[in-house]
Amino acid sequence: MKMGGEFTRLLSVDAPFWADRPSYQFNEIWDFLNDAPIQESAQSDPKTGVPSALRKDLRDNLVGLFFQDNYKVKSNLTVTAGLRWEYFGAISEKNGLLATVVFGTGANLLSNMSVRTGGSQFTPQKANFGPQLGFAWSPKQLIGHDFGSRLVFRGGIGIAYNGVVQSNTLDVRFNPPFVDNNPTFSGSQIVYINSFPSNVHSPTGYAANPNAIVTFGSNNLPTTGRVDLTAFPGTEPTTYTYHYTLGGEYDLGHRWVASVGYQGNTTRHLTEHYNLYDVGAAQNLAFNPAVSGVTYYANDGNARFNALLLELKHTFSQSFSLDTQYRLSHTLDSGSNAYAGGFYQWNLATGFATSDYDTRHAFKLYGVWSPTIFHGSQSWMEKIAGGWTVSGILNTHSGFPWSPQYGLGEISGGFDPVFNFGKFAGGSSGNAGNGNYLPAKYMGGFNPNFRSSATVNATTFFTSPTITPGTLFACLFPNPPVAQCPSGQQGFGALPTAPGIARNSFTGPGYFDVDATLSKAFGLPKLPVLGENARLEIRANFFNLFNKLNLTNVQLDIMNAHFGEAQNALGARVIEMQARFSF
Repeated sequence: MKMGGEFTRLLSVDAPFWADRPSYQFNEIWDFLNDAPIQESAQSDPKTGVPSALRKDLRDNLVGLFFQDNYKVKSNLTVTAGLRWEYFGAISEKNGLLATVVFGTGANLLSNMSVRTGGSQFTPQKANFGPQLGFAWSPKQLIGHDFGSRLVFRGGIGIAYNGVVQSNTLDVRFNPPFVDNNPTFSGSQIVYINSFPSNVHSPTGYAANPNAIVTFGSNNLPTTGRVDLTAFPGTEPTTYTYHYTLGGEYDLGHRWVASVGYQGNTTRHLTEHYNLYDVGAAQNLAFNPAVSGVTYYANDGNARFNALLLELKHTFSQSFSLDTQYRLSHTLDSGSNAYAGGFYQWNLATGFATSDYDTRHAFKLYGVWSPTIFHGSQSWMEKIAGGWTVSGILNTHSGFPWSPQYGLGEISGGFDPVFNFGKFAGGSSGNAGNGNYLPAKYMGGFNPNFRSSATVNATTFFTSPTITPGTLFACLFPNPPVAQCPSGQQGFGALPTAPGIARNSFTGPGYFDVDATLSKAFGLPKLPVLGENARLEIRANFFNLFNKLNLTNVQLDIMNAHFGEAQNALGARVIEMQARFSF
């Protein structure tokens, strides 16, 4: 029986010093020489207007407890059972400098949101119990056949938990009211001359810009202008995965061993990343006039993986072995990384499809040969003429999937759908929204030629989605400015056409690679200091031995004349030489 636990107290400092330095934009080199920038942007202290990184001293607790035991049910059957409990705490800040978005309720979910200071970022889930069960069984007889001890079945099932990664949780660093994140100034609002610190290497000491001073209301949102927010649910469920496996291994005799197995898992509460305003607009929820958009991290995604595993290996002698493996698998998810935003965020369910790293077919073959040329009394000759090792590995797979898509600017006239801030000024595509759209329909017949550089008119194979300019953001609220909204308050614009194909519906190009190693070890005679096992080894590593062209980075833009063409290639043959002396 085994039991144990661990407690981790994370103490970290978050100080994005890149935000301390104002950035300036110039029309041309002469404007730079004449100290005449056209634009300034910086993260500032809203009380003083001084550029500020705002240091945060963060705290976080992680706890884990486990119990495990092995049970010998029979001489040929062993069962392993265990239970693990885990707790992934939410971050807090030592001095209360944490700004957390609090949402309203019902129809006022977005219009009544505010920012809370201090405390913890969210309420973490505590009931994270993960039972584990496994077995190993070697039947002597099965279905009337006598297998002796040559057949073994192994399997298991369990639940594993994982917390939200800190790279996501720290994105709230730019929430008000402690900082005014990256405002943009122009004309007389710019502070440039005599604004730099006396020490040019210092990230601090820049002059204050009075135009960066912001007044906040009781909800910690600005009383004038707008801000972008980053938010998490008030209660964050823990990501968990059901994992299961079953396989059999059989000794075929003559040093041949074959195995067949299944592996799979199902993940719940996978982190997704999107603009909550897009989801809210689809439900006709009123926005907040002080908030441009909400970058939202929610554990509401899913994933699934299933694989058939085949393996055949053979040990020809003590110096030669060969192993071959094949995998048939399929991976699906709502987003293939913690920053993946769906193509169509007005209906998040459309994002569940083949994952970015899915490889349906994968084959591997590798072997090692280390011959012993001289034996026994001639071992001194082995040190000179022997010591050779040759190894190699062949990897090939069917390629990664990709998604044909349209750029928003190509089909929208520069205006975001549903809501926008003006031509090419963003809107629904901002704050983790998506600026690319899947086709409304695929007519079939397109066969990508990854190697070709010929022009392609891919628009004949796909139907673009219908996208109409959305409502100007200021016009979504009561009593809007007449100059911008002559028709008064308006509702949201029409939603774009839903995708007619799933993401990652095309695959390729495939991958093929052979790597090899050739080494020669020279044994040295027994010496007082070096001993009897001293030797010098010369090794040559060959990567992509046959210099196979492996293409990558497919052009995804349907409107591009080179759609479906690979734009880059992986590395060519590389030979690496090494020498190592050991004693």
